[in-house]
Amino acid sequence: MRNIQSFAWGALVGVLGGLIGLGGAEFRLPVLVSIFNYRTLQAIIINLIVSLVTVTFSFVVVLIGHNLIFSLGSFQLPSLLRISFGLVAGIIIGIFSSMLGVAGGELIIPTIILLFAVDIKLAGSLSLAIGIPTIVMGLFKYRSQQRLKEVKSEQGFIGSMASGSILGAFIGSSLLRYVSSSLLYLILGTILLLSALKLAKHKPSENRYNGS
Repeated sequence: MRNIQSFAWGALVGVLGGLIGLGGAEFRLPVLVSIFNYRTLQAIIINLIVSLVTVTFSFVVVLIGHNLIFSLGSFQLPSLLRISFGLVAGIIIGIFSSMLGVAGGELIIPTIILLFAVDIKLAGSLSLAIGIPTIVMGLFKYRSQQRLKEVKSEQGFIGSMASGSILGAFIGSSLLRYVSSSLLYLILGTILLLSALKLAKHKPSENRYNGS
């Protein structure tokens, strides 16, 4: 029953990965801690592993299924200036992401939209591409600290949630062609509002999450 619940939650959160380009850590971490009663470190590691599956699969499916062409030259700024803005934005997002406890997809997407003047669907796909190395680095950090053994006994649970995430990502990416950009902007705005509320309630001692 626990693995079935894990699969269901993975699928639900995975839809975000395929639909809007988020790994879903904002929603998965509270589920792992509050519903499945994992300790913080266990929840973080499980979240990173499942996020990597979700983001990677979502990116591949969206890329193949929608034949995206990454044409970022529409915004009238010199290339060097855009790169500089992107670097600064990346640093700022990294700071806020560490405070929010996520990899920053909900901040990366609007930044890409504003900086490169692209549609939210393309911005979401680019966010997935950016999220993959970010998550890998997080897992590498915990591996170097020999912390992955914290979840060694949870392989069945992780497998179930990852499988659910793959299904959810497939559903989300399939729905992408039918969902208007306006609705995606509304969804992203809601997630940004929730993240802002989370940041407003943040206390230094609570800075303990590192997800996607």
